[in-house]
Amino acid sequence: MSSTSNEIDIPPNVWVEHVLPFLDRQSQNQLYSTSKELYESRLLQTNPRWPYRTDLEVTSFVSTLAFSPDGNCLAIGDANSGTIQVLDCINGSRTILQTVRQNLGVNCLSFALDSKTLASVRWDGRSIRLWNIQEGQEERVLEGHSDTVWLVVFSPVDSTVLASAGRDGSIRLWKTGGSCIGVLQDESIHCQVNSFDFSPDGKRLIAVVETLDHVGRLLIWDDISKTTTSETLIPNKKMMHNHEGRCTSIRFSPDGCHFVTGSWDSTIRIWNATTSNQLCEGILRMRDEVHSIAFTPNGKILAAGCCDRSVVFWTMETAIKTGVPLWVLSHFHTTSWCSIRFGRDCTLATSGGTKADAVRLWNPLEHDWSMDENEGDFQALIELWG
Repeated sequence: MSSTSNEIDIPPNVWVEHVLPFLDRQSQNQLYSTSKELYESRLLQTNPRWPYRTDLEVTSFVSTLAFSPDGNCLAIGDANSGTIQVLDCINGSRTILQTVRQNLGVNCLSFALDSKTLASVRWDGRSIRLWNIQEGQEERVLEGHSDTVWLVVFSPVDSTVLASAGRDGSIRLWKTGGSCIGVLQDESIHCQVNSFDFSPDGKRLIAVVETLDHVGRLLIWDDISKTTTSETLIPNKKMMHNHEGRCTSIRFSPDGCHFVTGSWDSTIRIWNATTSNQLCEGILRMRDEVHSIAFTPNGKILAAGCCDRSVVFWTMETAIKTGVPLWVLSHFHTTSWCSIRFGRDCTLATSGGTKADAVRLWNPLEHDWSMDENEGDFQALIELWG
């Protein structure tokens, strides 16, 4: 529909009852004031058939997912048994390439840039394990944290560099050979690291931390690429993250122009990566706590997984300007835990925790829409997705 001065432009593939929770009160009132006939026609529509490329059934609890940078593999971590399955993603195959097992449940997984090495951290563990994917063997254990490690991320530009973080408040930079090449930490506060991310060029690192009195901050290091020793680097900038609840996720956009934060306060905030200022309009309102956020590789679509089992999509343009989602999938999983990842070919992987739909893979570019009654509704999504 076309916009007027008192209307909100809702894409044809979005349902009004799904949009309302994501708008502020003024925008909700504007939406109610639009044509009653149009409103009721939208309200009566039902969710379209969502064509899953495959559902991966597991017998335990899926805690984390990671795509290999080459797009060929998906690693799935089990929170209970400690099993890590590496699956072949080509043509929707469910072939298990390797299964490795650590002593405790898997907390986080990350692939190296060359897709040959997988890093894992485990619940209540203080070490990082590196695995050779082709052989399914543990190559090395990295140790140095003084408390539980729950995050690990490889550099996006160097297969030999990775970072880890957790409860001890430090982010450690490692070489895959085993040496610690830097400790990123604000020594003036005692905190834990909830999430962090490398900039696309691998030079910057941004983290969200939480102090003992539950005050959240953003810490920014501007140039970590030249770090070669285990010296402690203090952040170049530190600021409040403005969320009213725990900030659980932070991600750079693929072009490096923005970063986004997701929180248990049911909002996502968009920030200018150059100035580190929050965009005034860039507050996305969710229906429940935000668990995971991700970008498509081309950076045009931002997605969020929420504890109400929904997955929400925005174009970055509308996310910044209006906050109106491009697509909302309600009750996408049978359990509330919802993690999301995008592969190189834009395949979306989501995790719902347990049961038969614990992991779902889908790519709209591979679906034959000519036989689908919702073909027209998906056209905008398809054009942006690729």
